[in-house]
Order: sequence, then structure tokens, then C-alpha cells
Amino acid sequence: MSPHRRSDAERNRRRIIEAGIEVLSADPEANIGEVAEASGVGRTTLYRHFDTRDELVDAILEEMIERSRRQAAATDPDPEDPATAIRGLSRAHLDMALIFGSLIQARNGLSPVVESAKDTDESPTKVFLDRARRAGTIRTDQPREWQQTVMQVVTLTAIDEVRAGEIGKDDAYEMVALTLSAILLPADG
Repeated sequence: MSPHRRSDAERNRRRIIEAGIEVLSADPEANIGEVAEASGVGRTTLYRHFDTRDELVDAILEEMIERSRRQAAATDPDPEDPATAIRGLSRAHLDMALIFGSLIQARNGLSPVVESAKDTDESPTKVFLDRARRAGTIRTDQPREWQQTVMQVVTLTAIDEVRAGEIGKDDAYEMVALTLSAILLPADG
């Protein structure tokens, strides 16, 4: 394949993924034809890049997980200032999960992308928890895995509450940060 054709193919792939982000964040049940139409490519072109809807969803999730990691890392979670780090990390996770939580949930246990995202040691949350534990600025009487699970569960609960209309997004940011701080910070800190 010539460099020009490769760059065209890469541009089409990017357009499909970006359109998929828009379409599936608005309607997680949208079909592949709707994504093709929104991307401005035909279904044949879309199928050249993604054999199935699941492959397309995994590519979209991979992109969103990477964006979420960049957003979380950009909060610069300082282990010496855990309350601020918790606030920034929880905001980044809520933002991503409010948009793509249902897609992630639907692919949970089925997607190599979702499963590898759980297992990586490069997660900004894991890195922060490990560093803050070493610095003694968060509790060390709980396993790190437990702390990470609690962070995920609190975030998912907040998302359910926002979607049900029980709380607003801004309230969710605040409640998640306060709840996680109460759980993770030492009683004297």
C-alpha cells in the first residue's frame, strides 16, 4: 500500500473512531451504520477497518481509556497533597464514565481492551495510590487493590445517581471527592 493510501486509511479510521465516540456516547445502542453515516464513510469502508461492532466499540474504548488516563495524569496527582489528587482523579474518572460507562459495562469481561486497562500498572490511579501509600499520606491499613476498588465503586455509584437524576454532575464531583477523602485519608490527616 502506498504512503498516500495508508494515510487515507488512517484518516478514515480516525474519522470512524471520532464519529463512534460522538454517536455511541449519545446512544450506546447505536448501530454500525449510524457510525458510518456520521463519519462520512460507507459501511464497506467501516468494515474494512472493523470486522464487527464489538471491534469498533473496543477501538473507541481504547481511545477513551487513553484520553481518560491522559486527563487523570494531567491532574498531576501529587502524593503529598492527596485530597487535591483525589479530587482531580475522581473528576477525570467521572467525566469519562458518564460518557462511556455503559459501553464499558457492556464489554466488561468480554473485551481485551477493558480487561487490560484494569490490569495495567500504568493507571494514574494505581500510580497515585502506590506513591501516596509510600509517602504515608493515605491509609496503609487497607490493601491498595481494595482502595482502588472502592474508588471505582464510589465513582460508579455516583454515575448511577447522576443518570437517575438524583444528583447533578457538580454534586457528584464533590460527593465522590469527599467520600473518597474520608475513606482514603488517615484520620489525623
